[in-house]
Amino acid sequence: MLIYNIQGEMSSVKTDISTIQGEMSSVKTDISTIQEELSSVKIDVSNIKEELSEFKQEQRRLSKDIISSFGQYHDKLERYVDDRSEALNKRVYRLESEMEKILRK
Repeated sequence: MLIYNIQGEMSSVKTDISTIQGEMSSVKTDISTIQEELSSVKIDVSNIKEELSEFKQEQRRLSKDIISSFGQYHDKLERYVDDRSEALNKRVYRLESEMEKILRK
C-alpha cells in the first residue's frame, strides 16, 4: 500500500513536472518573441537616430545657405541703393550747377 501511495505521489509529481515544463516552454517562446520584437525596436530606433542626424545636418546646411542668400541679397540691394543715390546726387549737382549759372546772369 505504501508503494502505491509513493507511486501515486510520483505520478502526481511527474504530472506537475510535465505541466511546469509545458509552461516553461510557453514562457521561453514568449521571451523569444519579446527578444525578436526588441531587436526590431532597436533597429527602428537606430534608423530614427540616423535620420535625425541627417535632418540636423541638412537643417544646418539650409541655415547657412539662407544666411548666405540674405547676405548676397543685402549686398545687391545696397549696391542698387548706392547706384541710385549716386545717380540722383549727380542730377541734383547738375541742377544746382545750372541754377547757379542762371542766378549769376
